[in-house]
Amino acid sequence: MGVVSIETRTYRHPFDPPFRAAWDPVPRAAQEATLVIVTADDGSCGFASGGDGLPDRALLERLLANVDPTDTDTVQRVCETVDFHGGRPWAVEIACWDLAGRASSTPAWRLAGGRQERLLAYASTGELAEPQERARRAVALRDAGLRALKIRFHHADWRDDVRVVEAVRGAVGDQMEIMVDANQGWRHDAAPRRSSRCESTGWRSRCTRRTWRATQRWRPARRSRSRPARWCGWSTRPGICWSAAGWP
Repeated sequence: MGVVSIETRTYRHPFDPPFRAAWDPVPRAAQEATLVIVTADDGSCGFASGGDGLPDRALLERLLANVDPTDTDTVQRVCETVDFHGGRPWAVEIACWDLAGRASSTPAWRLAGGRQERLLAYASTGELAEPQERARRAVALRDAGLRALKIRFHHADWRDDVRVVEAVRGAVGDQMEIMVDANQGWRHDAAPRRSSRCESTGWRSRCTRRTWRATQRWRPARRSRSRPARWCGWSTRPGICWSAAGWP
């Protein structure tokens, strides 16, 4: 089996009214998503979603030509090479895992070492909301069966972000996990002090698009606190080290 083509299909969904992302000063009138399709010489296909259009499609197609898509180590090395030069190739790697799973009639999550068929889903908020409105929405999500919620931080005054978390915790009690995403809005030297305001809520924090070296600066502050915050993984970072949920 060998790769013969890599195809992309981009889909666009309009928003009415526009989506006001907490981290983006410009309201979004639409959302685009790219479907990546890797096809092997036997006609089998693997699929994955890559949100940026896969600008290195032609390069990846050339480098992976005739490579066995089930040879995930080789596929990963090729993707790492493209990533090193500023590319965003990882949807292709995922599509190859999907193809390998289809070829062996085994779910990709099991090929990758997964141990259970089900995972708990959480609700991820995208827009800013005032404390009572966010609390109202959180209660609705809890009543719908969700057990965890991620809240976006990006108010002009960080204390307003904390008030949102406090209002949500007061509304949902201990029936939901609360995570927050500061969207690169907090400096690493200020975040531990600010996050201490949320200790009583039992929150989880999430680092986004940060280097591993930068996160090491958080360790002394976190360990010195009476109740260290719990940390989730990084988004948009490849490799297993960037998925170190709960690193000490």
